[in-house]
Amino acid sequence: MKIPRMTLVSLATALGLFASSAHARYSTDPAAVVADPVVNLGGGQWSYQYIVTNTTVCRFDCGNTVGGIPIGQGAASIRSFSSPYFEDAGITALMAPAGWTVAITDANSFELLGAKTLVWTASVLDPIAGIALGASKAGFGYQAGFAAGKGPFSTTLGNGGVFVGDLAIPWSPMAISAGITPVPEPSSAPLLALGLAAGLIWQRRRLPRRSA
Repeated sequence: MKIPRMTLVSLATALGLFASSAHARYSTDPAAVVADPVVNLGGGQWSYQYIVTNTTVCRFDCGNTVGGIPIGQGAASIRSFSSPYFEDAGITALMAPAGWTVAITDANSFELLGAKTLVWTASVLDPIAGIALGASKAGFGYQAGFAAGKGPFSTTLGNGGVFVGDLAIPWSPMAISAGITPVPEPSSAPLLALGLAAGLIWQRRRLPRRSA
């Protein structure tokens, strides 16, 4: 029988909260944010670089340890980071931080039409390779043949999972069909205001001075 993902997350949280060891009781509000700068490399190629920050909030006892490892470095650290993958995106040069691996899986984790999943995972051999509470980690990335659209991402803590926000992913034809929207262009309002200000300054300089 397949157990729903949210049930597994709830079970993991409950285990952390009510573990028999006095040093394992803790509670967190899991969360993460991702910075996602995209650089046009020219020649139809774009560089995608992700910086993941663990914004999980500790409710109580996160200074305790599980298996001798501080909660913030183990059970409450981010252990994986995922985004949708579309086969026509022209993704190459996959990168992962030290102590992490990256793989493309057939699982459609985000339930998007035609999508697979791109997953970065912290090494199981290194219990503190994850992203600790309040810490950030760079080095997740790749090159792609399309400019950016906005897609979902998910992160998983050592004690469960959390789905948060969106990030830049290649806006390929398959991504468009799946409902991924383009990254909006910068608002023209600030540019218009800047242009008006420059025009006023230029006009003031051209006005003749009145004689005394």
